[in-house]
Amino acid sequence: MINASQVEDPPAKVSELSGGGVDYAVECIGNVNVMLQVLGSVCIGGTCILAGMAPLAATLNLEPWHLLLGKKIMGSTQGDMIPQIDIPKYIDLFMAGKLPIDKLITKSYKLDQINEAFEALEKG
Repeated sequence: MINASQVEDPPAKVSELSGGGVDYAVECIGNVNVMLQVLGSVCIGGTCILAGMAPLAATLNLEPWHLLLGKKIMGSTQGDMIPQIDIPKYIDLFMAGKLPIDKLITKSYKLDQINEAFEALEKG
């Protein structure tokens, strides 16, 4: 896992660490610039999954060569999951140490710091 705010070119770093890009990459914050970085992080034939909600008027301008390389862009609502089935599985995996969700939390904010938290979110 890399922190994109600490790397000059996140797609290049992902490519370097993975030997040419990953099979699947997920964008979860709704930032169009991050969506393009995620697309740039997948390998030839890889899949970019867009799960974050961008502003309704946002547009995604991408170079066609990504698609010519067989890369796929896929939208996902709530991870296409079935909560009654999937959430208990995720809890079991987390409790068994096989799903390290806690590593995804890079910083916590108190409620009175909400504006600071949203500013940090907007900056990526």
